[in-house]
Amino acid sequence: MAARLPDTRYEDDTNKLKKFLQEYEVEGSRKFEPILQEIANRSKRAVEIDVQDVEAWDQELANNMRMNTRRYQTLLSDAVEACLPEPDAELAERDVLDVLLEQRAQSRDGSDQQVNTASIPSELKRRFEVRLTLTHEDKNNYMALRTVRSNHIGQLVTIRAMVARCSDVKPMAKVVTYTCEECGYETYQEVTGRTFMPIDKCKSPVCAQYNSNSKLLMQSRGSKFSKFQELKIQELPGQVPTGHIPRMMTVHLLGELTRQAGPGDEVELSGIFLPTPYTGYRAMKAGLTADTYLEATSVHRIKQRYQDYEFTDDLQERIIKESQQPGTYAKLARSIAPEIWGHEDVKKALLLQLVGGCDRSLKDGLRIRGDMHVCLMGDPGVAKSQLLKHVAKLAPRGVYTTGKGSSG
Repeated sequence: MAARLPDTRYEDDTNKLKKFLQEYEVEGSRKFEPILQEIANRSKRAVEIDVQDVEAWDQELANNMRMNTRRYQTLLSDAVEACLPEPDAELAERDVLDVLLEQRAQSRDGSDQQVNTASIPSELKRRFEVRLTLTHEDKNNYMALRTVRSNHIGQLVTIRAMVARCSDVKPMAKVVTYTCEECGYETYQEVTGRTFMPIDKCKSPVCAQYNSNSKLLMQSRGSKFSKFQELKIQELPGQVPTGHIPRMMTVHLLGELTRQAGPGDEVELSGIFLPTPYTGYRAMKAGLTADTYLEATSVHRIKQRYQDYEFTDDLQERIIKESQQPGTYAKLARSIAPEIWGHEDVKKALLLQLVGGCDRSLKDGLRIRGDMHVCLMGDPGVAKSQLLKHVAKLAPRGVYTTGKGSSG
């Protein structure tokens, strides 16, 4: 049974979050003071807040944040906006709000009247995004996909899984701006889902007085779009019970979280588990049921990609020096699973598989891959699985799987 949320006054919690952002210290220095200054200078776009830091500050506030994450993410955005200092550096980047203010100033025929920004939605005025992170030192504390239930809807969950598919990064409308073709009045529409119905009638007092059916024109430059990417994650092989099929879940990445993971990457995700209604023909068949997805707030890859490795000058000199020493091949082979004695031929074969060969392109256009396949056969208990697990940990894209999850 889901835990019941306590009665909460959101204004009080917003004030607590403001105090947390202003006064929370780590090793004698305020943690969020330089981050807020970078946000004000527009040199940083994301504010990462660890729920464990909030828990150390106020236990009840952290519990409310875990149980009602979407609401408290909005409260955190309001608190960050209220705590932003004045910029102390030159602002080189112009955004949507700058364009709107400039257009409004020009529409006043060069008058010195102050431009009123009260009618502009707060989402359009924000130049930052708030991320809630929740990390565990013990990987067993992360949830498997099949353990996420309906009682977790609206809560902050942490999942350890593997990325199966990912879509292209596309723009997603957050705030749509319209301009009346007759009176020039600006209308704003906040978009909270994947789809929206465009506004077709001007709400200005002038058009309402004359009952005008003027057309609204969408202003793409004056609207706010966010980067959007959809992932399909799958259970890890070790999380699948015997004879079951791995389950999958849809993950939505927004803003700076896009392009953080690719197919085959093992990731640790924090996000809000939310329902979404079916659309189109599937909605007729689904009835009152709804689909679910995870709105990610943080993405962490467990293994580095090949392009993320940095070869420093010292490392290159060490590689060249080691390559000139005798017995380097045997030394590298013995470094694979050093706790397992012997099996030098097997370790050398696994080392060659890790390094890989060279692709060959023949004159007739035939291409021969340089990848190797290794088949280990032996009696039970001779460390076949341990050797493969060690190699899977070494390879950035290595995934260890067994026949436990197969149904054949």
